[in-house]
Amino acid sequence: MKKNIILGIVAFNHDSSACLIMDNKLVAFCEEERFNGVKHTGAFPTLSIDYCLQKSKCTIQDVTDVAFYFNPKECIAAYFLNNNPFMLFIDPSIFLSGRFYFEIVWLLGFVTNAYLLNRYLGNSTAKVYFMNHHLTHIWYGYYASGFSECIVLSNDSVGESISTLATKFQLDEGEIVEHNLIVQHDPHSLGYLYGAVTEFLGFKRGEGEGRVMALASYGTNKYTGFFRKGFDLKGNGKFKLCNNLISKRSFQPKGKRLSKKFYQTFGFARKSRDKLKQIHFDIAHALQASLETIEFHQLDYLSRYTKNIVLTGGVAQNSVMNGLATNKYTNHHFFVPPIPHDAGCSIGAAVNLHYKLLGKLPETTDSAFLGPDYETESIISILKNNQIAYKILNSPVKYCVEKLSENKVVGLFRGRMECGPRALCNRSILASPISIKMRDHLNDKVKFREHFRPYGGFALPKKIDCFLVHNSKYKEGPYMTYVYEVKKDWIKKIPSLVHEDGTCRIQIINESDDFLTNLLESFETKTGVPLLINTSMNLRGFPIANTPTEALQTFYSSAMDAIIFNEKILIEK
Repeated sequence: MKKNIILGIVAFNHDSSACLIMDNKLVAFCEEERFNGVKHTGAFPTLSIDYCLQKSKCTIQDVTDVAFYFNPKECIAAYFLNNNPFMLFIDPSIFLSGRFYFEIVWLLGFVTNAYLLNRYLGNSTAKVYFMNHHLTHIWYGYYASGFSECIVLSNDSVGESISTLATKFQLDEGEIVEHNLIVQHDPHSLGYLYGAVTEFLGFKRGEGEGRVMALASYGTNKYTGFFRKGFDLKGNGKFKLCNNLISKRSFQPKGKRLSKKFYQTFGFARKSRDKLKQIHFDIAHALQASLETIEFHQLDYLSRYTKNIVLTGGVAQNSVMNGLATNKYTNHHFFVPPIPHDAGCSIGAAVNLHYKLLGKLPETTDSAFLGPDYETESIISILKNNQIAYKILNSPVKYCVEKLSENKVVGLFRGRMECGPRALCNRSILASPISIKMRDHLNDKVKFREHFRPYGGFALPKKIDCFLVHNSKYKEGPYMTYVYEVKKDWIKKIPSLVHEDGTCRIQIINESDDFLTNLLESFETKTGVPLLINTSMNLRGFPIANTPTEALQTFYSSAMDAIIFNEKILIEK
């Protein structure tokens, strides 16, 4: 009997990725950006597929089933359902809009490419399954959580037509039973609203939302009233965005996502190179407050059904909201998977299909560490071939502590590359949070990014109560997906980790990681501070480094002082 080898695919839009499930195991996953170097790439994930096949020791001809993260037929139906065709007669100038033709051409291209998956793969026999987009989000969240019973809440811009899906999962005599609690449709969408305002503030939608979240800390409540009038909270966790905030889609160009009232109130959109002003901070603040109000409305309704809640979809990358949720719902257990945005949907699609075909989930694994790894011998070979001097460390922890306590910046490259948007100490840049100058140094000389961007840190679960104001029951958060308030007496002790509003994003380390545990404990012994800065090993505009060569390029292109490969190979400047 031929076994099922399932390939999950995200492609042709943004955040392309691939994963492979074989022998009831999720063997490999990777985002295509890590191979082609184009952040948030929508290219067909040829290189990611090649990696997955290599890791599983398969060929493309061995793949029996393909799970794609969208249903193209429903995309077409939703497009013409959600755009008012009468607008073509009311406002014929729409025909002159380049965006009008771009969107139609893009949609037709997306659908056509989806139906040509077998040709892209070079496998004519594999059966292709088109999965509904939000189902792939929630199935990934359910699988990654390890919960047998939970509610998965997915918020993003829009799938085929759904913008929010909340589903309760539970087991009934070994069978997974799903019950939808919230189903919300475009254009009433948290992700759509946040993305539209992100564009207005001069950042790229789908990439700049994290910057807007950071900007919100510098704002005031000046415009929260305006935004609050822009949505209605309905029964059973639903909400409605009003016309004075978002314009209903009518084949309009993207510059008109927001309403006329919005532009009358705030004027022209900021261009990316324009200086940020207080009005932009205040808009960001009002937007963030609106997101929190709406999502708390959803959670107020959902929290009565179970104690276990999973947050996924692109909006789940809003770590400020996530931290507030764990503090508000103190009797609930939250989980945010490491890849909540669309890249994780290749896993969700493949896991859902695996369950449909075989009646069971793949074995649970930590989906954060499924990327490529590199043997020490191959790294040394690269260094020798490029005539790069290196040392073998006998005490890597001792070396790191000495350098970090001297305000040196140290890169860490080890194990399988982390997946998702956050560095998790396998492709990371480490620094001390003690010096007030370190954040500016990292922004100006290491990462080359905006001055207002904050940094996250990592600490052991037994230490977080000493410096954070948070739900003391909650000692988990391995993927740097929560922001918490810093205790006032610690703000001056770790100034480079504390954001404008007195918070910091934190990664709570698994104590089974001996290297990181020893590093944190030794750093505390030397300095009295039990946490370190952890930021991704990349420069602005580039994805996290995948290969040793990319790590070296990052090292030599920035003000990093040292880099350590596989916890033993040291390179210094």
